[in-house]
Amino acid sequence: MEEYINNEEHHDDHDKRGGARKPKLPANRWLFIAMVVYGVLALCIKIVCALAEKGTISTESLLPGLTILLITSALYFFLLQPYLRWYHIFRFWIESSIVTLTVVVMIGDSNPVAYDMSVSILGADFICIFIIWIPYIFASSFQKHY
Repeated sequence: MEEYINNEEHHDDHDKRGGARKPKLPANRWLFIAMVVYGVLALCIKIVCALAEKGTISTESLLPGLTILLITSALYFFLLQPYLRWYHIFRFWIESSIVTLTVVVMIGDSNPVAYDMSVSILGADFICIFIIWIPYIFASSFQKHY
């Protein structure tokens, strides 16, 4: 009976399908990934707002915001590859929304054009949940093949 109990404890390292579980994401690794990805996100938002102030980019378009979010989500998922799970899509979406909202509040007071562009990026962030699964699938399939 005791061998059976000890044997059950060792099955915690495998999932229900018989394969090895993916390791859990350590806090220090998440902190590094978050600082890199959300730093790039904030920098890209600032650059796009500066380009909108110069008149290079239209402030009404969602395309710059969606492009920024697709690039940063791809960076997030590729840095997270060894730990990548399906719920990281929602985690990225929530975290990027918080960072985008924070940057929008900081930039929005400086110039009305920057405010319009940052609100456009924020709108793109709220609807990006429908497209950020694309970089997730690329990152997860890249992990399986290489």
